[in-house]
Amino acid sequence: MIPDDHVRPRDTPVDLAFEMLKDGRTAEERYQITEEIYRAFLVVSGDVNPLHVDDDFARTAGFDAKVTHGGLLNAFLSHFVGMVMPGRRSLLMTSDVRYLSSSHVGDVIRISGRITQQVESQSIVVLTLELTNETRGRLAARGRLQVKVRRG
Repeated sequence: MIPDDHVRPRDTPVDLAFEMLKDGRTAEERYQITEEIYRAFLVVSGDVNPLHVDDDFARTAGFDAKVTHGGLLNAFLSHFVGMVMPGRRSLLMTSDVRYLSSSHVGDVIRISGRITQQVESQSIVVLTLELTNETRGRLAARGRLQVKVRRG
Protein backbone atom coordinates (compact mmCIF):
# COMPACT_ATOMS: atom_id res chain seq x y z
CA MET A 1 0.00 0.00 0.00
CA ILE A 2 1.23 3.49 -0.84
CA PRO A 3 1.49 5.75 2.23
CA ASP A 4 -0.78 8.83 2.27
CA ASP A 5 2.20 11.16 1.93
CA HIS A 6 3.66 9.29 -1.03
CA VAL A 7 2.77 8.54 -4.64
CA ARG A 8 -0.93 8.09 -5.31
CA PRO A 9 -2.06 7.93 -8.95
CA ARG A 10 -5.18 9.79 -9.94
CA ASP A 11 -8.41 7.85 -9.40
CA THR A 12 -10.77 10.12 -11.37
CA PRO A 13 -10.22 10.43 -15.13
CA VAL A 14 -9.72 13.82 -16.72
CA ASP A 15 -12.16 14.68 -19.51
CA LEU A 16 -10.30 16.13 -22.49
CA ALA A 17 -11.96 16.15 -25.91
CA PHE A 18 -9.87 15.77 -29.07
CA GLU A 19 -10.19 19.49 -29.79
CA MET A 20 -8.48 20.34 -26.49
CA LEU A 21 -5.39 18.24 -27.20
CA LYS A 22 -2.97 20.48 -29.06
CA ASP A 23 0.61 19.66 -30.01
CA GLY A 24 2.94 20.33 -27.11
CA ARG A 25 0.43 19.68 -24.33
CA THR A 26 2.11 17.82 -21.46
CA ALA A 27 1.16 15.86 -18.37
CA GLU A 28 2.94 13.88 -15.67
CA GLU A 29 1.97 11.23 -13.14
CA ARG A 30 3.99 9.24 -10.61
CA TYR A 31 3.56 5.55 -9.81
CA GLN A 32 5.14 3.36 -7.17
CA ILE A 33 5.82 -0.31 -7.78
CA THR A 34 4.55 -1.65 -4.48
CA GLU A 35 4.78 -5.28 -3.41
CA GLU A 36 0.98 -5.46 -3.73
CA ILE A 37 0.99 -4.16 -7.32
CA TYR A 38 3.91 -6.44 -8.23
CA ARG A 39 2.15 -9.53 -6.83
CA ALA A 40 -1.14 -8.68 -8.54
CA PHE A 41 0.63 -8.32 -11.89
CA LEU A 42 2.47 -11.59 -11.29
CA VAL A 43 -0.86 -13.37 -10.81
CA VAL A 44 -2.46 -11.76 -13.87
CA SER A 45 0.52 -12.36 -16.18
CA GLY A 46 1.47 -15.81 -14.93
CA ASP A 47 5.08 -14.95 -15.85
CA VAL A 48 7.17 -16.61 -13.14
CA ASN A 49 10.49 -16.40 -14.96
CA PRO A 50 13.11 -16.56 -12.17
CA LEU A 51 14.43 -13.14 -13.19
CA HIS A 52 11.05 -11.75 -12.01
CA VAL A 53 10.55 -13.83 -8.86
CA ASP A 54 13.93 -14.86 -7.45
CA ASP A 55 16.25 -12.19 -6.00
CA ASP A 56 19.26 -14.53 -5.93
CA PHE A 57 18.78 -15.55 -9.56
CA ALA A 58 18.40 -11.89 -10.59
CA ARG A 59 21.62 -10.99 -8.74
CA THR A 60 23.54 -13.71 -10.63
CA ALA A 61 22.24 -12.07 -13.82
CA GLY A 62 23.67 -8.70 -12.74
CA PHE A 63 20.63 -7.00 -11.20
CA ASP A 64 20.17 -5.61 -7.68
CA ALA A 65 17.06 -7.73 -7.07
CA LYS A 66 14.22 -9.38 -8.96
CA VAL A 67 13.24 -7.31 -12.00
CA THR A 68 9.63 -6.20 -12.32
CA HIS A 69 7.89 -7.05 -15.58
CA GLY A 70 8.00 -4.57 -18.45
CA GLY A 71 4.28 -5.23 -18.79
CA LEU A 72 3.77 -3.62 -15.41
CA LEU A 73 5.12 -0.37 -16.85
CA ASN A 74 2.65 -0.86 -19.72
CA ALA A 75 -0.14 -1.07 -17.14
CA PHE A 76 1.00 2.30 -15.78
CA LEU A 77 0.88 3.63 -19.36
CA SER A 78 -2.69 2.38 -19.67
CA HIS A 79 -3.60 4.26 -16.51
CA PHE A 80 -1.85 7.37 -17.81
CA VAL A 81 -3.80 7.34 -21.09
CA GLY A 82 -7.17 6.49 -19.54
CA MET A 83 -6.95 8.68 -16.46
CA VAL A 84 -4.38 11.47 -16.97
CA MET A 85 -4.01 12.38 -20.65
CA PRO A 86 -6.15 12.27 -22.71
CA GLY A 87 -8.45 10.65 -20.11
CA ARG A 88 -11.97 9.29 -20.20
CA ARG A 89 -12.61 9.87 -23.92
CA SER A 90 -9.56 7.89 -25.04
CA LEU A 91 -8.80 4.47 -26.44
CA LEU A 92 -5.20 3.30 -26.80
CA MET A 93 -4.70 2.10 -30.38
CA THR A 94 -0.95 1.36 -30.66
CA SER A 95 2.07 1.43 -28.42
CA ASP A 96 5.79 1.20 -29.05
CA VAL A 97 7.73 0.99 -25.79
CA ARG A 98 11.51 0.63 -25.47
CA TYR A 99 12.73 -0.59 -22.10
CA LEU A 100 16.07 0.99 -21.21
CA SER A 101 16.78 -0.15 -17.65
CA SER A 102 15.34 -2.41 -14.98
CA SER A 103 12.79 -1.44 -12.36
CA HIS A 104 12.24 -3.10 -9.00
CA VAL A 105 9.70 -3.34 -6.19
CA GLY A 106 9.68 -0.06 -4.28
CA ASP A 107 10.76 2.09 -7.23
CA VAL A 108 8.87 5.26 -8.14
CA ILE A 109 8.26 5.77 -11.85
CA ARG A 110 7.38 9.20 -13.27
CA ILE A 111 5.59 9.17 -16.62
CA SER A 112 5.99 12.38 -18.60
CA GLY A 113 3.86 12.63 -21.73
CA ARG A 114 3.71 15.13 -24.56
CA ILE A 115 1.33 15.32 -27.50
CA THR A 116 3.50 15.46 -30.60
CA GLN A 117 0.94 15.03 -33.36
CA GLN A 118 -2.77 15.23 -34.10
CA VAL A 119 -4.36 13.19 -36.88
CA GLU A 120 -7.49 15.27 -37.46
CA SER A 121 -9.17 12.87 -39.91
CA GLN A 122 -9.08 10.00 -37.41
CA SER A 123 -9.32 11.89 -34.08
CA ILE A 124 -5.99 10.38 -33.04
CA VAL A 125 -3.22 11.99 -31.02
CA VAL A 126 0.33 10.75 -30.80
CA LEU A 127 1.90 10.83 -27.35
CA THR A 128 5.61 10.52 -26.71
CA LEU A 129 6.48 9.40 -23.23
CA GLU A 130 9.41 9.02 -20.92
CA LEU A 131 9.24 6.75 -17.91
CA THR A 132 11.83 7.90 -15.41
CA ASN A 133 12.80 5.72 -12.48
CA GLU A 134 13.07 8.43 -9.81
CA THR A 135 14.33 5.97 -7.22
CA ARG A 136 17.35 4.94 -9.27
CA GLY A 137 17.84 8.22 -11.15
CA ARG A 138 17.63 6.78 -14.65
CA LEU A 139 15.35 6.47 -17.63
CA ALA A 140 13.40 3.20 -17.45
CA ALA A 141 11.64 3.39 -20.83
CA ARG A 142 10.54 5.56 -23.73
CA GLY A 143 7.35 5.16 -25.68
CA ARG A 144 5.20 6.39 -28.50
CA LEU A 145 1.46 5.83 -28.35
CA GLN A 146 -1.40 6.47 -30.74
CA VAL A 147 -4.62 7.25 -28.94
CA LYS A 148 -8.08 7.72 -30.40
CA VAL A 149 -10.00 10.46 -28.60
CA ARG A 150 -13.72 11.26 -28.86
CA ARG A 151 -14.57 14.76 -29.91
CA GLY A 152 -16.46 17.18 -27.68
